[in-house]
Amino acid sequence: MKLVILGGGAAGMMAAGRALELGAQVTVVEHARKTMLKLGITGKGRCNLTNDTDLSGLVKNTVHNGKFLYGAFSRFDAQKTKVFFEQRGVPLKTERGARVFPVSDRAFDIVDALRSYAKNAQIVSANAEHIAVSDGRAVGVRTDKGYIPADAVILATGGRSYAPTGSDGSGYGLAAEHGHTLIEPEPSLVPLDADRALCQPLAGLSLKNVEISLVRGGKVFFREMGELLFTHTGVSGPIVLSASVHMRGEYSRDVTAFLDLKPAIDAQTLDQRLLREIADAPNTQFSTLVPKLLPKSMTAALCDVSGISPGTKLHSLTREQRHALGKALKSFPLGQVSKRGFDEAVVTAGGLSVKQIDPKTMGSKLVENLYFAGEIMDIDGYTGGFNLQIAWSSARAAAEAACAKAGSIEERNTKMVINIALDGPSGSGKSTMAKKISDTLGFYYIDTGALYRAVGLLVRREEADPDDEAEVAKCLEKAEIRFDFSDSVQHTFLNGEDVSAKIRTPEISDYASRTSALPCVRAALLRLQQDFAKTHSVIMDGRDIGTTVLPDAQIKIFLTASAEARAERRYKELVERGEKVEYAEVLEDMKARDERDTNREISPLRRASDAIEVDTTHLDIDRTLDTLLSLIRERMDKK
Repeated sequence: MKLVILGGGAAGMMAAGRALELGAQVTVVEHARKTMLKLGITGKGRCNLTNDTDLSGLVKNTVHNGKFLYGAFSRFDAQKTKVFFEQRGVPLKTERGARVFPVSDRAFDIVDALRSYAKNAQIVSANAEHIAVSDGRAVGVRTDKGYIPADAVILATGGRSYAPTGSDGSGYGLAAEHGHTLIEPEPSLVPLDADRALCQPLAGLSLKNVEISLVRGGKVFFREMGELLFTHTGVSGPIVLSASVHMRGEYSRDVTAFLDLKPAIDAQTLDQRLLREIADAPNTQFSTLVPKLLPKSMTAALCDVSGISPGTKLHSLTREQRHALGKALKSFPLGQVSKRGFDEAVVTAGGLSVKQIDPKTMGSKLVENLYFAGEIMDIDGYTGGFNLQIAWSSARAAAEAACAKAGSIEERNTKMVINIALDGPSGSGKSTMAKKISDTLGFYYIDTGALYRAVGLLVRREEADPDDEAEVAKCLEKAEIRFDFSDSVQHTFLNGEDVSAKIRTPEISDYASRTSALPCVRAALLRLQQDFAKTHSVIMDGRDIGTTVLPDAQIKIFLTASAEARAERRYKELVERGEKVEYAEVLEDMKARDERDTNREISPLRRASDAIEVDTTHLDIDRTLDTLLSLIRERMDKK
């Protein structure tokens, strides 16, 4: 199945990786100098990749057409997004407002993870000029570099914000020429221009816990409390960006804004406070009162708005002046406001009408085999990671639907089940390679360690002795341990409960280590793994996969390297973690580990007689992966 994706941004590359998992041949057409330029600068270079909220939170904070994505969000939500990136080597953290960032605060860690995920896609640097349609179906793409045939096309060219990164709105016309309606694109999550004479002297001043209100035709249509920043031309900050989301269409014109500088108290309580302040220092000037209420730099502005001279004695303030001061504090006017341009917008509001797109598949209702993903659609949300979640969820929905006609992983595996056994000594890179091969070929990677951890959790809950085989065997007799996959992620179940997260503790690791040495445990889990491998294409790594676990595997590889090379890799890993070790010590440990693994009574390290040996001593990760994929594909072609 040949899939062409127009746009190599966040949505495009997520779609590319997912389609590759599902067995498609993927071509990504990108007209910028490289893929994911915008993603690399998002969040001020930190990348707020999602928001740690539930399904209803995602829908609610996707302000425009959030319900349209209910199905896509439910299939790939914030939790699955977090698991996706963490399993690809990007540790995450959650900050105020449930915003999720890489621990490194580097957006390029997210970029690198996606590039690796979509590594086997062909990237074509070209301008897409036309989506070819025949008999109502998308059949290819014409670019300025030539024609690319396709079984399906995903349009993921983004909106109009940050045009230098490639997000210039050029994709709208590609859909419009086939009848798709364009809702006028507007900048969103953008600063606002306001009364410049008022705001310019306050530029750089940040206010916390203030409330902004947007008014049109005498009616308030948006109100939110939070942090605000004055700029040379108006206002910015979190509540202003949120306000801009609601300034669409007619509500982007003739809009005035006001600030409640004391939103925690009502007007009457504020007036009582002013009376107390006046009574405490009746002979001081008005200018000395302002710093007790607001930052001192706002003195001149408050004097202008309230009409009170800074030199006015407090005891001489009239009732009307006091009320004017209260009004200035509770309804500080910013004047008529308007949105800044696309060059300052985080995202684009508007885009292709969702009325002509199937919410289940992201597919066009007008052109068969044409799909959409990300910001090109009329879908956008608040700041806080919601817009990237829109990209991830819609991209995966589009990729899965586009590949469905070619058959899912499981359907293909039912027709042709292929098992790959990858054995080798510690430090040879077999686990890393197994995961990468799984991602590339769409095979299931069985995390056997998780199964042993589940046994450890079982024994801990039953309060059995993890070293007593008879007690552990009794635990296994009355327990059900199983695993399945959701979006290529393994979930481990104990008696019907998903314990995937609960088994990742030091205590359970200790129990797993002790019970794994028991023959009854290995026998039980061996059957579980072999039963799954009978009906699914899997890749497994270990010491005895090709000799014991999958003795009938069609493809067996023994990955090796000199002890010195393996020790050098391990030494570098430990040093990067900040551990103080000596290379000689690591080498000695590596040789001792080889000796133990080769001579252990249970599950010794063995090379299957029909395994292909690959020595990685002088190969880096990329060359090793290319070598293994070539061997595997050659063997698969013969099957």
